[in-house]
Amino acid sequence: MRYSELGPHEFSEMRVVPEILVVDYLYSDIDSNKTIKVPIPADTLVLAVIHQNTVAFSSGGSAMTIGDSANAANWTGTNDTAVTLNKVMTSLVAGETNAAGKYYASTDYIKITFSMGLTAGAGRLFIWMIPNPAAGWRVPAAGDQDYVYPDYPTDRP
Repeated sequence: MRYSELGPHEFSEMRVVPEILVVDYLYSDIDSNKTIKVPIPADTLVLAVIHQNTVAFSSGGSAMTIGDSANAANWTGTNDTAVTLNKVMTSLVAGETNAAGKYYASTDYIKITFSMGLTAGAGRLFIWMIPNPAAGWRVPAAGDQDYVYPDYPTDRP
């Protein structure tokens, strides 16, 4: 049993802090399939995906979706964003498939798919996630209630 300022708790030493991965890209980074793919490691909980156009896209339609290997539009749906400067779209709105987040048990990717015909533009993708939430934890031995997170001091009573 561990102790904290709040009294005895089996999990008083647990700390999991969400991170925000920020990916800036240019039109020239878009591959021949009209996609940008950002790898997501196994055992990662993605809480939200947000996209901002940092340079207005030109030509082509305004269709842009964000998804993963399961579905090209499960983070944001088709035509959720225009090609204009600073337009923001987010998975946190009601009706989006992954509005409540998604756990990736296996390695995957977040994929932006663009409409055909674009000739210029740039964007910024924000991925709010808890990467590898289980990877840093030591599985306790029988009778051991001391869960350890890397680099966290364990010499407290």
